Amino acid sequence: MNIKDIKLVIWDLDETIWDGSLVEDGTVRPRQNIIDIIKNLDRIGIINSICSKNNFDETKQYLEELGIWDLFVFPVIEFTPKGMAIKSIIESTQLRAANVLFVDDNIGNINEARFYCDGILTGDANDVELVKLLSASINVDGNNSRLGQYKILEEKANKRKNFSENTDFLKSSNITVCIVRNPNDLIFRERVIELANRSNQLNYTKSRFTNDSFDNEFSETNSMYLHHGVVFVYDNFGYYGLVGFYSFDERRDHRKLDHFFFSCRILNMDVTNAVYSYLKKNFKIRQYDQLEKNSSGDYSYINIQVGLDNKVSEHLKEDDLVHDVYTTIVSAKCESGIIGHYLDNFFKPIYYDIIEVGFSPEVKANFLVYSIFNDYNKHLWKDRGGFSDARFVEYLKSFSIQFDKYEKVFIILSSELGYNTSLNGLSLWGRLRIHLANVVYGTTDKHFKLCNKRVRETFSHNKKVVLIDIGEFVESEKEQFDKSHFDRIVFKRLCDLINSIVR
Repeated sequence: MNIKDIKLVIWDLDETIWDGSLVEDGTVRPRQNIIDIIKNLDRIGIINSICSKNNFDETKQYLEELGIWDLFVFPVIEFTPKGMAIKSIIESTQLRAANVLFVDDNIGNINEARFYCDGILTGDANDVELVKLLSASINVDGNNSRLGQYKILEEKANKRKNFSENTDFLKSSNITVCIVRNPNDLIFRERVIELANRSNQLNYTKSRFTNDSFDNEFSETNSMYLHHGVVFVYDNFGYYGLVGFYSFDERRDHRKLDHFFFSCRILNMDVTNAVYSYLKKNFKIRQYDQLEKNSSGDYSYINIQVGLDNKVSEHLKEDDLVHDVYTTIVSAKCESGIIGHYLDNFFKPIYYDIIEVGFSPEVKANFLVYSIFNDYNKHLWKDRGGFSDARFVEYLKSFSIQFDKYEKVFIILSSELGYNTSLNGLSLWGRLRIHLANVVYGTTDKHFKLCNKRVRETFSHNKKVVLIDIGEFVESEKEQFDKSHFDRIVFKRLCDLINSIVR
C-alpha cells in the first residue's frame, strides 16, 4: 500500500479512533496518535470520513470535544451494515474505490467493504505497520488541505435532495466558468501538471506530464498554432479553483483535442460538456466520441466567459498567482506569447490581453505592445455593426485616447510583402477558395494596406507611439506563413528593435 495512492480514509470509531465502545461504555479513551494522523492527513490533502455503528448525536458531540468533528466529510454514523454505507461515501466524494482506505478493527466489516467496493484498500486498526504507514504523513511537508472542497460537495449533496432532477438543481446553482487562454494560462503550469497526473475519471485524453514534457509542448516559443486554456469554476456553493485544461492545434485540418482533462470535484456539474460544446461551436474542433453523446444538450444555464472575472481574480491574488501591477501589456492574439518571450526582463511582468478587437484599458502598465493587424479582419467586427472605413478610423481615434498613461506604445502593422506560402502546391480551385475567403473575411492585400494607411495617418504624429511594419523583419518568403502568422525569428528581430528603443 502506497500512501500516495490514497485520497480518502474512512474510519471506524470504536477500538479504532478510541479504545472502548461509546454506546456500551459511555466513556472511552482517545488514541492520540490516530487523532494526530487524521489532522495531518487533512494537511497533506487526504480527506477523512467516518463509517461507524453508533448514536449520531452522542458521537458528534464527543468528536467536537476532541476538536476533530469538522475534519470529516460525509460521515455515516448509524446502526446499518457498513458495506453499502462505505460505497455511498465513496460515491458522494466522487472518488474511485482504489483511492480509498477503510480502517476498522472488525474483519467482518472489512470483508463486507471489500465485497461492495471492488478494489478498496483496507486495514486493521490495530495493525502496527498500518499505523506506521499513516504516521509517516506527519513528516510530509505541505499545506494542501482539500477539506473545503469536499465540504462544498457535502453541502451540495444535502441541497440536491430538494430537487427531483439534477439539471434543475444545477440551474439553480448559478455555475460560472472562466476560461483563461494561452499564453495567460501558462502561469498556472504547476497546477495543470498536477491536475493531469492526478485526474482519472475526467481525464478524457489520458494526459500525463512531466515538467520537461509540458515545457517542451507548451513553451511560449513552441505554440504558434496551439490553442490551450485553463478552466476555473465557481457557483452558489463556493469556489472550485482551476479544475480543467484543454489543448488543440488551431489549424483547420488539425483541430482535435490533444488534451482535455478535469478535476473530479466538478463531476456531475455538466462543466465538461459545456466546455466541449463551447469549443465545438467557437473553434470547430473535431468530434470527440466520449463527449459527443452529451454535447448536444442545452448548457446555456452555465455561464462561460473568457478571462478572469473579479471573483476568480480575488482568489488568485490571495494565492499570489496574479499581479496587481504590470510593466507591459502584450496584445497580439496567438503571437502574444512569442513576443513576450523575446522581450527583455525589464518589460516584465507582462499582462497578455488575448481578445478579438481592442484591449483591456483598465489594466495598468508602462508599455503597450499591440498587434493591430488583428483588428483588420472584417469578421471580427460583426458585433460592432460591421467593418467600414469610417468605423475603423473612429475606432483608431478612440484607441489613441488611452495612450496618455503609457511611456511607450508599440503598434505592429501588417506586412505588405504579399507573401502567402500557404498557396504553394494548391490547385486552382484551392487558390480560388482561399481568395474568396480573403475577400469575405477582409484579409486581402488591398484591405490590409488600406488599414495600415489609416493607422499611419492616425498615429504617426504621436510621439509616444512607435509604428512597426512587421514586414520589415521578414527576410525570406519562408518566414511569412500568411498575412497573420510568421516564423519566430521574425518576432525575435522585431523584439530586438523594441528592446533597443526602450534601452
